[in-house]
Amino acid sequence: MPRRSAGPQPARMVIILMALVGACGCAATDSTKLRYTADTLPESLVAPVYDNPRTVQWTNLAMQTVGSQSIAAGDVVEITIASGLTTNDTLTWPIRVNVGTGMANMPGIGQLPLAGLTLEGAEAAITAACVNKGLFWNPNVTVMMKQPFKNRIMVLGGVKEPGVYELSRERSSLLAAIYAAGGLSSDAGSNIEIKHSSLDEDRTSSPVRVAGYSVPEADGNKFHTVKINLVRATEGGSAAHYVPDGATVMIEKRDPEPIHVMGLVKKPNRYDFPNARDVRVLDAIAMAGGVASGVADKIYVIRPLPGDSGQTAVIQLSLSDAKADARQNLRLQPRDTISVEHTPATVVLEAIKIIRFGLGASLTPFL
Repeated sequence: MPRRSAGPQPARMVIILMALVGACGCAATDSTKLRYTADTLPESLVAPVYDNPRTVQWTNLAMQTVGSQSIAAGDVVEITIASGLTTNDTLTWPIRVNVGTGMANMPGIGQLPLAGLTLEGAEAAITAACVNKGLFWNPNVTVMMKQPFKNRIMVLGGVKEPGVYELSRERSSLLAAIYAAGGLSSDAGSNIEIKHSSLDEDRTSSPVRVAGYSVPEADGNKFHTVKINLVRATEGGSAAHYVPDGATVMIEKRDPEPIHVMGLVKKPNRYDFPNARDVRVLDAIAMAGGVASGVADKIYVIRPLPGDSGQTAVIQLSLSDAKADARQNLRLQPRDTISVEHTPATVVLEAIKIIRFGLGASLTPFL
């Protein structure tokens, strides 16, 4: 029975092997690319750290509750003045303390500064004003809190229920604003901005509004922004922030672009970049099922340059070095491409497999 000739096949395989090795060496040289290693990578190309907002120490964001017996701008108080023994000699008014000035305009008495006073202090001030104006000789004044002013806060971004929420002035904290919006969403980041317009001096000077907490200060009529990283801020202890009326709280929402893993990996593909943790080279290779060659070692990380120039930088790494030294296990960022490259060793190994397969096929009886 005739058989295939095995003579010329190994020779052709060797020629192919030499060509592949030569091509591998040529492909590694490209002077048009910006090339770096993990040790020579400039600071401008270092991937940012992705912290996990689920590690936030929420208790460090808690704000001590401020007593509600102090009057603040915007509160509605009920004032009762009794000048005799009968109800006919009693006057009652609901008065709103002016939001801008902290003054209360009372019939027959005029403007009185009530913001920042306790209820007892307001009673004493109104009593003195009545006597000084000759309205009553010995009035009995009662001041009651009818409707405390509430801060209207807009919460946007990485929360479960974005919207506008009303928070009582004594509990208007960053923690309360996040809680009112349902807490952080699954794609929330750790960076937060509190933006607000200028506040009148009388309002910011109120002890209820300041109360020893971080109340953002504004300059003139401009918007002022306070930037906070929840993870880092709460690691250092108390990070309570008071959120004033009319403020906007913007929580970072992460939707990073994917990374690409290609070359000598088992499952080359595009992979989602996690929202809440760092991803390094070995992590990306693990996502792709691991290396497909036992001798693969050379890795290229192709990283877009900052801006929209479309240019990229190539960072060359060693798989064995990345396993042995955490500093060589480069931190990745969205849009990175990770390529496990051929080397002469991987080409030789692949060619040997092809030759073995070819020899095995040539020895198969030809029917």
